[in-house]
Amino acid sequence: LNLNPLVWLQPPFRFFFFWTGFFFSKVFLEPEDSNSCCELNFWIPMSGSCGRLCLHDLKQIWTILRSRSVVRVKGPDVEKFFQNLVTQDVRDIGVLTEGRHAGFLNSRGRLLHDTILSRPSEEEFLVDVDRANVDRLTRQLNMYKLRANVKISDASNELSVWSFAGVPSADALQVNPVTAFPDPRSEALGLRMVLEKKSRPPIPENVTGVTENVYKVIRTLNGICEGSVESQGDFRDEELPLECNLDVTGGVSFDKGCYIGQELTARTHHTGVVRKRFFPMAIDKSPDRALRAAQVAQEYIDSDQKILIPQNLIDYDANYELSGSLIEREGANRPTGELRSSVYNLSMSHIRFEQAFDDDGKSTVFNVGEQYAVAWKPSWFQRLQRVQ
Repeated sequence: LNLNPLVWLQPPFRFFFFWTGFFFSKVFLEPEDSNSCCELNFWIPMSGSCGRLCLHDLKQIWTILRSRSVVRVKGPDVEKFFQNLVTQDVRDIGVLTEGRHAGFLNSRGRLLHDTILSRPSEEEFLVDVDRANVDRLTRQLNMYKLRANVKISDASNELSVWSFAGVPSADALQVNPVTAFPDPRSEALGLRMVLEKKSRPPIPENVTGVTENVYKVIRTLNGICEGSVESQGDFRDEELPLECNLDVTGGVSFDKGCYIGQELTARTHHTGVVRKRFFPMAIDKSPDRALRAAQVAQEYIDSDQKILIPQNLIDYDANYELSGSLIEREGANRPTGELRSSVYNLSMSHIRFEQAFDDDGKSTVFNVGEQYAVAWKPSWFQRLQRVQ
């Protein structure tokens, strides 16, 4: 063995050390910033002939939602303060173990923030909100604070939002959350927790750590709209809360009384005129493949859903950059809607409700640039009433 250090700096050895260092930095220093699910993931057992993890093999998962942040509001008047601001009735939110989907509206009844509220104590609320909206929400809360005895603070550096899908209860996890509750929007999304950043909980080995892309796949599959890119169209503030499906995901109380933007929301609900909705869609360069993917998703929604993600749904090589693209129907005089976000070959799109399906309930094939898009009916579709 030659111990001369100059020998180890020769080109063959430099090549070996460079790629070895690169490999370990990607695997061990950046696990949560790399993609998973039929992409290389060395933290968990791999499956499939490709040597990569496939989403349909996942049964229990956890992920840190880095796209979300937490705003803390604390004080004796906190319940009354939120009751006058949000679309949700906050008076009976359970301490520690319950979360509520809620929207903040402007005076025109347009959605500013879609949030999930939880309650660590009687005089404290945590607002789980899109990270891009934290400053905007904080300014809005301070504007409406007036004489309310509450303290508003950005807790993004102290708290983080986690999602545990497929996990039956928080008791199955050895964690000590600030709040923990079933995701109020859909049973498929599992548990949602707010944890202190300084502590990393011991996660059971049978619960697989994945990136946020996997959470987004499950959310899109079940037709759950989330975040400023989807619900606001990059802060254009044009969508009504009912267009973002807050009425069918438990985000609006029609019995609570007045709040900012309540008049238009109530009128829209009682007249039943909601012309656009957010729907999940499959995208592909082939209309037949888009139809097949939508059919797989629909069969999954109509089944008992004993798995997180169905097989033969995800095209792992797809990477469509179509956010903001118009969705058009052949022969129509105007666009049907707009594609807002995508993950692999799935998307959340804001489209005209009556054009999503034909008279027989079959999905319509739309054009999105050079691709094709087909919607399916999420589980909340059956809860729609008097929608045109």
